[in-house]
Amino acid sequence: MIIVLVYTGGENVYGATGAEYSIPPKITFPASEATTFEDVKNEIYGGLKYSETEYSLVIQGRYDVGAPGPHFFQLIPLYETRSWQMIFDMTSARNSWRMVELYVEFTPTNSGFSQNHIVSEITRENLEPTTATVAENIVSASHQSPKHGISPKIHDVSNSAPIVGLSSDNIINEAQENSQDDGYVDEETEREGDMIEEDESNGEAEEDVNDNTYGQPMVKLIKLLPLVGRSDKHHNTTADERFFGSRKHFNSPLAKGRTFDSKEHLQFAINEFHISTNQEVKVTTIIADVIRDDLKENLELSIMNIRQLVRQRYKNVKPHYNKLWRGRELAIAQLFGSWEGSYALLTPLLEAIKATNPRTRYQILSQPMTCEGHRAFKCVAWAFGPCIEAVPYLRPVISIDASFLSGRYRGRLLIACGYDAEHKLLPLAFAIVEKEDSDNWEWFMRWLRKEVIGFGKFVCVISDRHKAIKWVFKQPHIGWNESAGECVHRFCSQHIAENLYKQCKDDDVVKTFKWVVKKKKPRRFNEGMEAISKTCPDAIAYLGKVGKYRQEDKNEQEKSEKVFQCMDGGHRWGIMTSNGSESLKNVFKYSRRLPVMAIVEETFNKCLEWFVDRRRSSLDLANSGKMWSRRVEKLLVKRGAKAGSMHVISYGDERGEYEVKVDRERVVLHQGDRVVYVRGDFKYKLVMRNNAIPTCECQKPNLTSIPCAHVLAVCKDRNLNENQFIHPYYSSTTLANTWAGQFHPYGNQSEWPTYNGPIIEPDARLIQLGRRRHNRIPMYMDEMQDRCLGHQARRSTQDKNQAGLS
Repeated sequence: MIIVLVYTGGENVYGATGAEYSIPPKITFPASEATTFEDVKNEIYGGLKYSETEYSLVIQGRYDVGAPGPHFFQLIPLYETRSWQMIFDMTSARNSWRMVELYVEFTPTNSGFSQNHIVSEITRENLEPTTATVAENIVSASHQSPKHGISPKIHDVSNSAPIVGLSSDNIINEAQENSQDDGYVDEETEREGDMIEEDESNGEAEEDVNDNTYGQPMVKLIKLLPLVGRSDKHHNTTADERFFGSRKHFNSPLAKGRTFDSKEHLQFAINEFHISTNQEVKVTTIIADVIRDDLKENLELSIMNIRQLVRQRYKNVKPHYNKLWRGRELAIAQLFGSWEGSYALLTPLLEAIKATNPRTRYQILSQPMTCEGHRAFKCVAWAFGPCIEAVPYLRPVISIDASFLSGRYRGRLLIACGYDAEHKLLPLAFAIVEKEDSDNWEWFMRWLRKEVIGFGKFVCVISDRHKAIKWVFKQPHIGWNESAGECVHRFCSQHIAENLYKQCKDDDVVKTFKWVVKKKKPRRFNEGMEAISKTCPDAIAYLGKVGKYRQEDKNEQEKSEKVFQCMDGGHRWGIMTSNGSESLKNVFKYSRRLPVMAIVEETFNKCLEWFVDRRRSSLDLANSGKMWSRRVEKLLVKRGAKAGSMHVISYGDERGEYEVKVDRERVVLHQGDRVVYVRGDFKYKLVMRNNAIPTCECQKPNLTSIPCAHVLAVCKDRNLNENQFIHPYYSSTTLANTWAGQFHPYGNQSEWPTYNGPIIEPDARLIQLGRRRHNRIPMYMDEMQDRCLGHQARRSTQDKNQAGLS
């Protein structure tokens, strides 16, 4: 394997070490023994972007013959595979510097020119035409100023042949007449600047156009060169209109054949060319074409994966991160609609869904714009009909949360979800707002109460401790006034644990809190709080004020019921966290990168998928004769096994008072300052009446409406039916009714109802700058506790090494 360096556009220079080239190589590529001379030519044509049909190629190889002196380079012509193989073998035999340097020259295959190659002078008056003549050996070079743009300077580079048939009094340019008929105007004639007129007497150029006899610029032909750099060997080459093409090509700062006075002028022209032609868009278009199919199958496609896909297609291309990102955005727009156009289609889409799916609700708020008939997007909320129909069959507890959008426009996705009898998520409503503040939460919660939940229904709301959310439950006019008995607000225990860790920085304290916060037995709660107080008194002080509306308010009472389940009163129904909405945020993690219309479609598709699968599963359960959900059935079996070893003492069936003795219950003994855990008998008091929720000291029936092991022991001892003590929310029939709603297709865009309202446009202020945020900042509650991510027992090397130990 050797490396091939290709030089072109410069000139050969002979020095003390032989042949050298005046400029660096243009392209490089590897070559092996299987590489033929035709392969080399194809690499050169493709790398330098020349057409083999329009240009012929002359190749010379630079080789070190070693004499005179230690190094001396000569040029060897390469014209067939045999000569290429010879220089390849000689280079491969070297111990070092296994590189082949090729000097390449391009010449047009059609070197002649027609009678239209005429040079003329623009005069102030209409002159009589003369016989058309041919101008040869004239080369033009445009002078470019970084401050003032491009001002052409026409230089005479050769005096070997005089201009024939030209006169300062009467000249006609047939090529210019023909081009003007086609709408083509020579760029040099449009610019005002200095022109140089050839002096036939001494061949010197005059740099001021005002020195012209008539005060008019004289336009001369531009030579035909393949690259911006040029070799003096091509000074005598001319180009016709066929080479320049239409006016839009000729007006480019990098028109083929144009020369520059300095490297700085060339760099400025290159920058201007990229700006004027928007070259970046072309690159991103190619990237979008490469990744479109893969992105459609996997929205998780990262920039690293996109780079690999592009490199697989174009091996020598190394696109910048920005181009890869914009190519991904363009592919998303091609698959899911443009970022701006999706706002205009948002209302028609929701109208189409509402027309085919009864009870679907949505609301879009917009702001007036200066353009008549257009309005700026502000926020949108939507809920699908089957989800709203499922609300009566759900336990009266919901969780709410917000997550950021990762697309072009800044925003937040608000989510409200409920839980079915299997403790599975059911999305109730969604909203897209500019930011998470009190105004947006107030608007969303009012809309949620009016259109989805309904007035008069008591609901427990679980969320984090965001100030805007807490503020909502203090307002009397929204429908969520906690003091008026419209709802209760509870905090997510995971978020409390995160804040507790910030206070104490102790993992053991946080683990103890997570154990305590979900305990239903008051004595277990007291044991855990006592352990925390001994380890970290500051943690107890924080937990005492965390339930307050304002933690700094010393006059406000502590509200432990907002945090701990044993003090909740049964409003949580055993749900301690807002992990439901957190899970939905993860479900729609990649959907949040899409345009707003695609986000609505993704929520529709995900809800459709869940309703179809879970409706089939719930119907199978109901038809099988099972009375309760699978989750409750397993829980009853587990608690029933415990109840078999318990002893029941009746204090009168008419009063329904019982005492259940549990053997080997873990109890606490205080020995001075020491706390000792021992196993012994422990008694629980129960009160059970028909068709009423039992009351037990463990509080499990009161907090979850599912009988505890003590209640099951009494039912078994007194021959009572335990099903009467389970709430109907957990029945298989309720579960089937929860997922009974039907989604219907809303059709293609051409089938949607006609929309005659204002056109919604995105707010330009919401455009996100810089790299988009996809993942939230990792917090303590996101870390694995006592587990290794991805660890499996069957793959554990530690387990294998200790397999023989006991």
